[in-house]
Amino acid sequence: MRHMKKYISLELFFALIATALAWIIFNLNPDLTFRVYNAGIFSWIRRAFNTFSLVVVLLFWAILIFSYFRHHRSKEQPSSILRLISNIFQPILWLLVLFYWLWGFSYFAWNPEEKMIQNEYTLSKEEMMESFQLHTIKLGQLRDSILNIDSLVNDGIIASKKDLWSTSIKGVLRPLGYNIKGSSSILMAAPMGILLRFGTAGFYNFVISRPTIDPGLHPIQVPFTSMHELAHTFGVANEASANFIGYIACQKSGDALTKYSAELSFWRGLRAACYYEDSIATNTITQFVSKDVRKDIVNIRKQMNKYPDLIPELRDKFYDLFLKSQGVAAGMGSYDMYIPMVLQWEREQKNNK
Repeated sequence: MRHMKKYISLELFFALIATALAWIIFNLNPDLTFRVYNAGIFSWIRRAFNTFSLVVVLLFWAILIFSYFRHHRSKEQPSSILRLISNIFQPILWLLVLFYWLWGFSYFAWNPEEKMIQNEYTLSKEEMMESFQLHTIKLGQLRDSILNIDSLVNDGIIASKKDLWSTSIKGVLRPLGYNIKGSSSILMAAPMGILLRFGTAGFYNFVISRPTIDPGLHPIQVPFTSMHELAHTFGVANEASANFIGYIACQKSGDALTKYSAELSFWRGLRAACYYEDSIATNTITQFVSKDVRKDIVNIRKQMNKYPDLIPELRDKFYDLFLKSQGVAAGMGSYDMYIPMVLQWEREQKNNK
């Protein structure tokens, strides 16, 4: 133990042991993970960070930084080469430990769709086309209910609708047993476009327990992106699950813009899936999309083209490996897996009426 202290602090050593044991236990038992971590440890951490905000965050990180420098000022330091290696890897290991305890163990809990969809099955091509036609009609109706969409500003949307979004997503997660007490403000990343240039519209910042989105998004994209990140904030880790919960929360919000934001994103994903099954039928149905919707899609593309990916291939490979390492077998492909989830959920809702 004495020789080990030259290379790693005792705090980090015991933190790694605790994290490794928790990783093994949680990975083997999704129900235990949800009860102990999601509904317990994580919810209290999130509420502490949100309730006391900056004070708790600064105190928390100050203690960790003090521990790190206290170790490196010790007289029992290894040779210069080993010291360099230690200086590089200890912060990385601390970050790994903190990632899991502050949010990452959520990956090992069961996913919400497992409780919301009772009978999973594969939709036929005919059912997909019928759903695509119905959602095309719904998309046009939602767009017709929104006025002055070109005058929307991202900051204004978040300020006026954040409480509505929080209430709506809590309404979806509460019946599933999620501990959703407290709230969480949505932050804007800086500078504008920084996240989009790395291929993402937002992320859950576990360091400060806040959902963060890119201000470079088109205003139409903001509500659904925010709902997705709020789902992460309340412990839904899987990307497809966050999209699924975000979509349902948007549709239950009662707000036209919020519903349209989710519907447009879903419709584009559904169209891609249907086109793969039957391109001719898909193109025929697409012809009935209104001019306003087409204009919105073009404007969104123009906005996204302002912030092209810097390293798309490297980013995709890294994030794909990361998701798979957390038990998400589909990796990057998991994002679009919410499309069949929504269709199956809608089918069950219809049958239960």
